[in-house]
Amino acid sequence: MNTAPDRVRDIVLRLLEAAEPDLTETSLFKEEHGADSLMIIEIQAGLERELDIVIDNAELSNMVHLRAVREVVERTVADTTESVG
Repeated sequence: MNTAPDRVRDIVLRLLEAAEPDLTETSLFKEEHGADSLMIIEIQAGLERELDIVIDNAELSNMVHLRAVREVVERTVADTTESVG
């Protein structure tokens, strides 16, 4: 599975409909990009679909900016790997 940071960024950029230079590692989805809670759920669903992972709903409140989304994806992949291995 390819979870390269650029892939995560591409997914988030597309779903937020944000301009490339506007999405930084720490730009806040709600405050700076106008995302609401439904958009965060759409980001979760997009990541799950495209990366073939299942993100725990408890992680939604952590997904406030790109860096946090990457951390959630990394934890999810690590948890999946541990439970399979």
